[in-house]
Amino acid sequence: RPHPHRTRPNTISLRSPQQVIAGHRRFTVDDLRDAISTLNLEAGSPWTTVFIATIKRDQLARQAMVAVDWVDHISGDTDWTRVEPEAPATWNDLATEVRTIPDQLGANRRVLVGGHMRQATGFLIGSELRRVLGYEVGVRQGDQLWTGEEHTVQYELIVEETAVEAGPDIAIIVNVAANAAADTVRWITGTGVPVSKIITITPAIGVGPKV
Repeated sequence: RPHPHRTRPNTISLRSPQQVIAGHRRFTVDDLRDAISTLNLEAGSPWTTVFIATIKRDQLARQAMVAVDWVDHISGDTDWTRVEPEAPATWNDLATEVRTIPDQLGANRRVLVGGHMRQATGFLIGSELRRVLGYEVGVRQGDQLWTGEEHTVQYELIVEETAVEAGPDIAIIVNVAANAAADTVRWITGTGVPVSKIITITPAIGVGPKV
């Protein structure tokens, strides 16, 4: 006679109120597997962490598989003032180092990017870990995880151009959390960045931390 407090190996006892109300006291392993599949609870491949520091350092970077520390190469004494590389370092030097990240990841294709960096650096990392190359990139935003696999809502954008005619390149400003376009345009034109024009992109619904 089976022990009264033991369940059979191929059954699992569940205790949720809905199951009790429905009269379901036991489910087979197959039932549980079906529920996991229906609710999309299958375990995925683990995230591999990449940390980039250009504004300030993060203690978690030492636990990352790949870490790029450029704080000492960015001009400025505080995280608020660290905006551009300090000579002799250049943006191309940073880009060259970022482009080594895929080789360091090996076969890992699910990448969680962390650290403190400017928006442009984040765009650069995304361009190196493109979906067409098999990468899935995730970023923590508050208590949420943003990934390239999420279905997004299309936003209407306001696009403005400012002629500069100081060189062959194009500067792109993307306003998301705040609108700092005016200050950025003044900085670009005042420092002689070699661009022909500045393109400013702003969501039509406005900017803010939840955009």
